[in-house]
Amino acid sequence: MTRTLLIALAMCSLPVSSAFAQQAAQTPAPSTTAPATTGSPYVAGIQTALGLIAARDYDGALAQLRQAASFSSEEPLAYYLMAELHRLRGSVAESLEMFRTASRLADSTTDFQMQGRARLGIAQCLEQMDGHTEDARAAWSEYVRFAESHPTEATAEWGRTRLQSIDVAREQEDVYVGVRQRIAARALELTRAAAAARNAPARAGARR
Repeated sequence: MTRTLLIALAMCSLPVSSAFAQQAAQTPAPSTTAPATTGSPYVAGIQTALGLIAARDYDGALAQLRQAASFSSEEPLAYYLMAELHRLRGSVAESLEMFRTASRLADSTTDFQMQGRARLGIAQCLEQMDGHTEDARAAWSEYVRFAESHPTEATAEWGRTRLQSIDVAREQEDVYVGVRQRIAARALELTRAAAAARNAPARAGARR
């Protein structure tokens, strides 16, 4: 059932992240057992949400996914889909929370592809958030470790590329910080020198 739902998601043409789209195209959909019996409120809720996604009713889809999650709180799929929808709407912090929940739940199953995709989402969200560079680097490192042990479910090279980009950006920032500090120090020296020059005549006059 999970495989069917993810295929349906792709058919809805949901404009999720490019990395997710690439991964979906290059790797098979999860093949775990059904999250619940066919026709259950959980499955029905997700199927309804997918229909709403196809109709671009993202608010309605989120409401359906929240309801589905309340019926089966231990299944990761509803949380994963909510994470992608939140990210689509620009709510990165909420997306991160849902990816983390999906990851935690998926880790208690044998759904390795969901585990990989949730880790990917976590790393991408953290990289988009200001002040989370180190967290993003740690998340990408975790994704690479996972991908190396599950090469058919995730792509380690993507993670290595992002780690390299983060390191380059961090090195550049260190250089910029040093330059700014030198500029600030030089400006302070010039300010002090100018102040000293202004005060020099006054001191000379006082001595006379």
